Amino acid sequence: MEVLVSETVHRATARCTLWIPSNTNHSLFVTSQRVRGFCVITPGGFEKFFEDLGEPATVQSMPTHQTRMPSPEEFMEVGATYEWKFQEPDPRRLS
Repeated sequence: MEVLVSETVHRATARCTLWIPSNTNHSLFVTSQRVRGFCVITPGGFEKFFEDLGEPATVQSMPTHQTRMPSPEEFMEVGATYEWKFQEPDPRRLS
């Protein structure tokens, strides 16, 4: 995937590590059919944002059923409780 951090686009490949400081604008662009990643958020607390908007996995594989997609309004409402601010990223990609 490609990760825009502030003004720079990084290509995230297998086994790489990216550090995104808190309160830094960032966005993700998935460039393949499937992506797997691991995210550590410190200090703790913001992980609840994903719990509030998502749904628990029932198996350790891709969902085989239709999943719920939160509306933009839900993202904004839940995000506000965690001081998350949505900002439309400039469309920037690696060539």
